[in-house]
Amino acid sequence: NRYSVLGKFVFAHGSLEQREIITGVDNPGQISSGELAKLEEVKRALVKEEIEASVYQRTRDMDAFSLIKKANIIKVFGMSYGVTDERWWRAIDERMRLDGNCLLVLFSLEYSKSLSDSYSPVGRARIVDKAIENFLASRGDMEPNIEYRNRIIVADSTLLFPVSTPLVH
Repeated sequence: NRYSVLGKFVFAHGSLEQREIITGVDNPGQISSGELAKLEEVKRALVKEEIEASVYQRTRDMDAFSLIKKANIIKVFGMSYGVTDERWWRAIDERMRLDGNCLLVLFSLEYSKSLSDSYSPVGRARIVDKAIENFLASRGDMEPNIEYRNRIIVADSTLLFPVSTPLVH
């Protein structure tokens, strides 16, 4: 129940506040042993959606997917582009494909760092391209049309979290 100016935040991996950190794989197919992947107790221990539903009795995933399906602007920060999060990237991709007005904003710490004088415009453009390509690769399609690609924005993380001094030393 935390809100930004534009909408609701979803903590995809749970929260430290409620001692509910969720880590694991995206789906049973990512468990190397096919025999283990079939066992319910293994799925409850290793598959993120199963952990949330069975251990924490939460519906955070369903709530998040519902928000994604209705969003006009999707802001993402602190997520990896790995296979263990591919369900999020596929849901965002589906929303982007269904609604030609939906925007995706990828907040990037690397891009934030590139805004210093030590980076050239070409170096900054490479960082933007890499972030967009990482997203495209994570949802399985490197060849979207130009209109789709133009709706992906890479932004300075400090716009989302304006921190003037380091939080840790």
